[in-house]
Amino acid sequence: MSYEEKMSNPATGRMFDEFAQLIRDSIEIPNAMLPERFRDGRVKYGGRSLQELEDIIFEQENAESEYRKLKRIKAENAANYRKQVEESGEFVYNGHTDEIEQYKKEMRFVTAGIDNGIIEGFDELS
Repeated sequence: MSYEEKMSNPATGRMFDEFAQLIRDSIEIPNAMLPERFRDGRVKYGGRSLQELEDIIFEQENAESEYRKLKRIKAENAANYRKQVEESGEFVYNGHTDEIEQYKKEMRFVTAGIDNGIIEGFDELS
């Protein structure tokens, strides 16, 4: 919260903001009172300041989840392919790809084919 924007005198608002910052920096929450994910492993006694905790929580709230990241990438790919089709009537797979995940899926596909007898294994070559 910024007092500078809410007060009629901006200088007083800045002073209140600095004072609030000093308070958040000086208040320490003991590790014993914090959940495990917020504990500070650097010191045995003591803990994190209120400002450090606010920063950690802010980062966690604003971090893009893996689900949202995948949705964003799929939307970008779809928009890219749609644009290509509208321009030329065909498209080329040139969007974002996760090569490691693609490899895992290909290996699962081949393994399932070998297990079900659809594909012959090539173990005798190795």
